[in-house]
Amino acid sequence: DFLRIAEAGVALGMKVNFTTNATLIDKDTARALGKLGVNSVAVSFDGADAKTHDRMRGVEGAFKAATRGAGLVRKYAKKGLPKLRINMVLTRRNYHAAPDVLRLAHDLGAVEVHPMPVDAKGQENIRLSKAHLRDYKANIAPEVKALRKQFGFSTDRDYVYPFGRTKEEANYSKQGLYSRGYYDTHRC
Repeated sequence: DFLRIAEAGVALGMKVNFTTNATLIDKDTARALGKLGVNSVAVSFDGADAKTHDRMRGVEGAFKAATRGAGLVRKYAKKGLPKLRINMVLTRRNYHAAPDVLRLAHDLGAVEVHPMPVDAKGQENIRLSKAHLRDYKANIAPEVKALRKQFGFSTDRDYVYPFGRTKEEANYSKQGLYSRGYYDTHRC
């Protein structure tokens, strides 16, 4: 029923945006999304290659299917819609791949990449440790900022430093609270 729901939303004047792993987007679906005028499709990538993405997803072939689906969204877009966005959940297993995901997003024709630090209690085995956070800030973030600027993606500090920059923000990050309390006051 998704396409019918999207069509109804667009008909009501809503900006229809959705997030997907893109593995089920085929030519017909991509054409329909373009024809309907869906505003944006955010495709989740856990890495910029099959080895990383498939390992994180636990599904062989997930990367190939996601890149195919993302490519079809771009190919069948009408008047620039839907816009392609890329989401990347940052964990200790893949945070180092953030620059490569930016390159992939650029190659796919995405308009933005949203870094999304894993924000779940009880997930200590995938949350970034203090050492990982220091590594990100010192070694990954400068390259991320340069690539974002080069590719025309936002260089807003929350996109470059999704784990925060201040001491207070670092304390949230140490607890795995990367949203820094944002969702306490901004409900979904």
